Amino acid sequence: MFARKKGHPLVHRVVGLDSAGRRLRVPPQLIANDEVMQAARTVYHAVRKGRRATARLCAETADRLSQWDDLREVVRLEVISERFDAVRYFTEDAPPQRVWRHARCTVPR
Repeated sequence: MFARKKGHPLVHRVVGLDSAGRRLRVPPQLIANDEVMQAARTVYHAVRKGRRATARLCAETADRLSQWDDLREVVRLEVISERFDAVRYFTEDAPPQRVWRHARCTVPR
């Protein structure tokens, strides 16, 4: 079962940032709907389609987020991809090996 080399997964996501640059989780319903996997696929497809699609996803998510009182501290969003060493992530809480930023946008207030 564990005889093969572990991979380096690539995770696509939308992250919120506060004014200090601290990352905050963006709930799936702001990206697509309540289904986590549908939100993940929405981000995946936007990244695959390129900058215009990720910019649109960022702006649409920011518009929805602006209506949420629970996330008032989020001032901007980023659509990112992160590559992880899976073993180190789970054994050492290692940060991503590499981060790609596809889009950035401001949350309207």
